[in-house]
Amino acid sequence: MIDTAVLPATLGRLPGIIAEKYIDPGVLSGSQYPPLNALIDAVDPLPSHEPRWQMEPLRELFEEAMARFDGKRTQADAWLAPRLHASLRMTRAEAATPDIWNFISMIAAPDYVAWRHLGRSGRIQGTRFCGNQNVQTFSRLWWAGELFRNGSNYRTVEIACTYQDMLHTVLRLNIIHYRPIALAFVGLVEKQSQEDRQAISDNLNGLSTAIDLVGATQVFELMAPSAQPDDSALRHWISEAGQDPIQPNSLPAGPDDGQVPQKSIDALIPIFEQLLIDFSAEIRDRKTPKKSTSEDSDAD
Repeated sequence: MIDTAVLPATLGRLPGIIAEKYIDPGVLSGSQYPPLNALIDAVDPLPSHEPRWQMEPLRELFEEAMARFDGKRTQADAWLAPRLHASLRMTRAEAATPDIWNFISMIAAPDYVAWRHLGRSGRIQGTRFCGNQNVQTFSRLWWAGELFRNGSNYRTVEIACTYQDMLHTVLRLNIIHYRPIALAFVGLVEKQSQEDRQAISDNLNGLSTAIDLVGATQVFELMAPSAQPDDSALRHWISEAGQDPIQPNSLPAGPDDGQVPQKSIDALIPIFEQLLIDFSAEIRDRKTPKKSTSEDSDAD
């Protein structure tokens, strides 16, 4: 674990071009941490008067996760995602800035990155430190908290993050930024977990591919309308950062910026099920060798 006494009190922005210079073999093997002093010199600090940028609450979350899920690292995702989102209160535009995530992974919590993502090969993928929002260690969890929550309710985030394929595959889809679609994925997972839990991984991958091929967000929006999020409620929630300490054994409350109508979620689930059936049938047809006819033989 890193020496937290030498960490800055406030988060900041660390440019990727600087961060990537220090992702060397020692860092990727988990045998050493990035050089703190060299990195801090390149940091653009965030406003220290805003509680949401304070280092201490985040470090408490990371240390609790490492202690709580020692030996079962993947299970930490479902616990940490809603709490990270509720602690690090941002707009989507702010969260889309990789420099903040670079700071957290390289300065605030490289020990967590190593703990969570050091593979059997003895190596950490560099993208876990500085990568796309659906791969980077902390960015992917924050976005899972944002996209899979239903207003202030994080229960659906916990469900989504229980399945690694929701993070590995579903989170990559641009279409998932429309919340009724994200919550329909969660609803489908809930339904299938009661029927055939073993098939969920294949189904999520298949459905993701099928929906990606359809790629018609507007069609789904017509089938499953949802009100625009309440930006004033989001800003109010952000302004109250630090007033409600995160509890380890109970879910926090997210921004009360509007829930997706249940009828919109329910409208999409059977459509997704049919898409999966159709896609699976098409894949089976492709894998089934055609029997040659006499006409085929003549043509050859």
